[in-house]
Amino acid sequence: MFPGHSLANSNKDTPDSPMMVDGTGQGSTSAQKRLKRPRRSQRNSVPEALKTPTSSMKRLKISPEKGSVSPTKPGSDYFSSVRTDSEEEEVQQILSGATVSPRVVAGSSSKPLRRQLTWGEIGHPNERPADMFRPEVVPSDTEPQPLDDNPFLVPAADTESESSTSILRTQSFDPSTSSVANVLAPGSGHVPDGVHIIAHHESVQEKMDELGVCWGVQYELARGETRGWWKWSDVTAEKLEKLRGTNMSSAGKVFGIMKDEMVVQKDRRVWEELDREQISITEEDDCQRSLGLYGDWAHFPATDCFPDWYGGRVLQPARLVQDKCPGKFKIQLEVMEYRKDSTRIARFLGSRRILHLGVADNLLFKHEHGVKKFLNQKFILCGRVFVALKSKEGKVYMVEIKEDYERRSQLREGDDKRKSFQEIIHWHNPMHRNGKQAMQKWATRFELGLSPSVPVVELKPHNITLIDDDYAPSYDPMNGKATAEEILTDGCGYMNRAALALIARQAHWGDFCCAVQGRIAGAKGIWILHPEHQTNQLEEPKIWIRESQTKINLDLTSPNTSRAHLIFDLVAPAHLTHPTRLNMQTIVNLSHNGVPNHVFEKLMEDGIQSDFQRLTSWEGQTAMKSLLHAVAQLGGLSGIRLGRELAGLGRVLGYGRPERVELSSQELQGDYDPIQTSGRAKFSGQPMALVEKIFEMIAAGFHPLTSRVLWEDLEQMIKNHISSYILSFHIPTPESLEAFIIPDPFGVLEPDEIYFHASRCIKPNPLVDPFPNGIVGPVLINRNPTRLPSDVQLVTAVDKYHEIFQNYQNVIICSIRGDVSFASKLAGGDYDGDTARITWTSEIVSAFKPPPPSPLPDEFLGQFFEKDIETVLDFCNHHTGLSEDQLDVEIRRILLSNLNNTRVGTYSRFHDNSTYHLGYDHEITIRLAYMFTTCLDSVKSGLCVSPHRFREDQRAWDHPLPNCMKKGMDYVENRIALQPASNCFVLDVLMRKGEDIRNKHLKKYEDGRDKVMGAGEADPDLTAPIASAIEQIGYRNLAVREELMKLQGHVQDLRDAWRTYWGSKSSRQAVVWSKAKKVADRQASAQQIEEFRREFASNPGPDEIGILLALDPRLVAKLKASIAIGTNGGRSDKFAFTMAYETLLTIKAEASGGISPITRSFGDILGVSPAIGRLYSQ
Repeated sequence: MFPGHSLANSNKDTPDSPMMVDGTGQGSTSAQKRLKRPRRSQRNSVPEALKTPTSSMKRLKISPEKGSVSPTKPGSDYFSSVRTDSEEEEVQQILSGATVSPRVVAGSSSKPLRRQLTWGEIGHPNERPADMFRPEVVPSDTEPQPLDDNPFLVPAADTESESSTSILRTQSFDPSTSSVANVLAPGSGHVPDGVHIIAHHESVQEKMDELGVCWGVQYELARGETRGWWKWSDVTAEKLEKLRGTNMSSAGKVFGIMKDEMVVQKDRRVWEELDREQISITEEDDCQRSLGLYGDWAHFPATDCFPDWYGGRVLQPARLVQDKCPGKFKIQLEVMEYRKDSTRIARFLGSRRILHLGVADNLLFKHEHGVKKFLNQKFILCGRVFVALKSKEGKVYMVEIKEDYERRSQLREGDDKRKSFQEIIHWHNPMHRNGKQAMQKWATRFELGLSPSVPVVELKPHNITLIDDDYAPSYDPMNGKATAEEILTDGCGYMNRAALALIARQAHWGDFCCAVQGRIAGAKGIWILHPEHQTNQLEEPKIWIRESQTKINLDLTSPNTSRAHLIFDLVAPAHLTHPTRLNMQTIVNLSHNGVPNHVFEKLMEDGIQSDFQRLTSWEGQTAMKSLLHAVAQLGGLSGIRLGRELAGLGRVLGYGRPERVELSSQELQGDYDPIQTSGRAKFSGQPMALVEKIFEMIAAGFHPLTSRVLWEDLEQMIKNHISSYILSFHIPTPESLEAFIIPDPFGVLEPDEIYFHASRCIKPNPLVDPFPNGIVGPVLINRNPTRLPSDVQLVTAVDKYHEIFQNYQNVIICSIRGDVSFASKLAGGDYDGDTARITWTSEIVSAFKPPPPSPLPDEFLGQFFEKDIETVLDFCNHHTGLSEDQLDVEIRRILLSNLNNTRVGTYSRFHDNSTYHLGYDHEITIRLAYMFTTCLDSVKSGLCVSPHRFREDQRAWDHPLPNCMKKGMDYVENRIALQPASNCFVLDVLMRKGEDIRNKHLKKYEDGRDKVMGAGEADPDLTAPIASAIEQIGYRNLAVREELMKLQGHVQDLRDAWRTYWGSKSSRQAVVWSKAKKVADRQASAQQIEEFRREFASNPGPDEIGILLALDPRLVAKLKASIAIGTNGGRSDKFAFTMAYETLLTIKAEASGGISPITRSFGDILGVSPAIGRLYSQ
């Protein structure tokens, strides 16, 4: 039984209840449950300053108060017209506890006609009053009244009245029924069952609440406690007094005050944003400003307006780690992050109400059951209660609910605006409106509210229209719901020009965009320009939603509908990627379908040769400028830097899309660990991305022929770049592009015809090409994953409908004529945001032989999968009579089931092995491909691989991947890989060819080593500072000379320790036997290097070199850097650049004929995409 959802009408209002006042004089709502546990003196010592309770700290036993909580908006009946009256009656009966016999719902007797129903025309038989979910008032000194079958549905007084209703009731704290309130003896020091303390101390929390310590400070104090930097007993009243104030003024001081160290805070945006959100949460008019579209806003009079502000842009990251005790876990808090995008749920609840928990793959692999059991608890952070709401691929999203643990609610903190777990579910994905969905699919729908997006336009309910999909001729409604192949417009709706133009202005694109991917209410997908509303921009914004786009049934007819459900959340605009690159899966498919190996070999050789030439042309007046551009372009510098600046907003602004390449088996299983490509070392300023380091060294005046460090870094970049050709088979194809696929809005394209027209030139000779922006003729089209021979289609690109399609640019328009959806031919795709790749390279297209379809094996699902599909109605019926906490636990069990899906990566590897050993079109390979794609959707479908079938596949195909299919695996496996079906398997051929090309180019590069400045010849520009200091000051002043000698001794000692450390590492076993060992070694090395940097930068101190520091601290930094270069003893300068990277670049730039003063923040955005201008225009 799902509690709290009334299915009867009522016109009665439930009166507001009086506000209770706590001991601090602050308003307190008892609806914020107090999860009381006895004091635990054994757990942490109480600071002396907090041992004497003041009157404002006296403990009050508060029973849940119901009247002061903002009521949840009435429930939804979004797309309620889709459900028949009989179905609605069944949902009502189930959710009210009645027994309902199973029945089969037949389809309608004829094919559905396209209907245009506005929300004003759609009624619902169960219209709910605005306050029907207002919690009932229960006096604190009374016991909860006994209820009948369901303890959470309290009948109204007049049960015989037609307008009687049931009211959501939040129970009083009852140790006998609450899973978080076991009866404990006072002072027992135990945490109740079902509760885990992330970071909390009762007395400290009371003092923080009394002083009004902001959330940012509380979070930072808790973060330090979880990391072992300090204990709660170190948090004294004196320190808390120093930390009073706003997030902006106080949160950045926590580390300095707690550790008594000077800390320079560089990025204050997180704390600024938390202050904005806090004010928006507590605004009296409850305007829901954080949802966005309220225009510019200045939260303090002294600050500038923040344009187009919306909330939810602060991430509170955490990670699950294994405790010292076997089988035990704990949560460590990480540094808050500021992002420029957010999620719908984060905007609705507030950033501070969500924790983003990362779970490592190795923990899930070793302790899957234990991890999921651990995460299905209530987590306490500074007296606040968080629970899991969604899980996916090693990530868990936790939300704060309106319960408290050893603290009192604070109105000034907006605690009265919090929601219960059930209220959050009811707001986003109400179970009583989605009863026929599979429970697993219902659980995945929370992704709609937790995927990154930006609010761009708010629509009026009467401008939201429901329309039918277009169906294939073979579809018969009498056979039930249409399959994905029979829905020709699956996932694609319409918008009028006014709406799309408004979105373009709001997102600062500059140009009109004919297609956008996004979310609205319970719908998701792509919306394209309506064919009958292409020109009139004076209309109100309108949207047409297809039935296939509806994922959650909500009600938009109620006057109390949440603004969040009327706002269109933008995910990405239509975007063109040109040119693109081949990948491993696509190459295997093309080779199987007739494209000869030499075509791929030629493309690979041409690409490597061109890139190598650009990176090794160093002579001439403009050579370094050309090299600078080549490094930036081939190394993806613009993407790295812009990614940091955009902080998640790149897709929305139209700056690229993450390249959709086929994931390798290792990536799907979490075994692939890409190199980090962002950020800088804290003390030296050295970039973590190799390409960024090379770029900045060239820009500072270094030359590969005079700097061994730059020469070696360029060599490493060339190795990495060529390896991407060989290991990932990322082979560029100039005549190719990638874009959204959409269904033909006019229905004029013939089967196997497509249309594409770009907003810019995509041809190499635009002056002679009659279609410089378009494509005409035979082309190959595919999308990832490419697992079946028929996943690549040969079609004809036409230009005969240019006048009709002139407003549809940068999208691939596909025909809706045919027996099945064209998108479904492309690896089972649809039109809800899928991109496809078009190739018109003549050597590839002319050799391609279209394969026959690869049908699903007979009785496939019945033979290889077990069907355990529990619907939402079944779930509610099975759990009737549970307490609220018990029901929450069962719901979270379902929500946490998506934490990992190991079968996807496993069957990807099985399919790769079968392809290599048996052939691409072997019946077993085909079957394993369908196993893979079915596992991809198993999270939603509820299907799971039959255990005995999996064991059979495991015995046959659980082998190491062949070398040509490995990616990122450099550790040893004892098992033997399978043998190839052919001696000329295309990937083997390309790997051998690539290795020959790589060896040739690297030998050529290595032959130039002798031209680099010889060993022991230190760069005179870099040694000049110490030489000048000794000459000008050192010989005149013995005290200064002594301090210079101390500097030299400090640097030399560190260099010796550096050599010892790396010497001991090189003497260890060279082979890394496991991924976990490899990652652990790399993390340990990174930590040790950072410790070297800290020691280099921090010492000697004022007691040793006081005179030099008094003269100029910046001079001291230059002297240490110069000494580090001069003490290399004929070896590489790697030590010096690792310790003093930024300082050495400054010295070189000053010696190279002058510098251009510029701040780091501006330097990082120079030369990157024009999208940076759109970013800052926001």
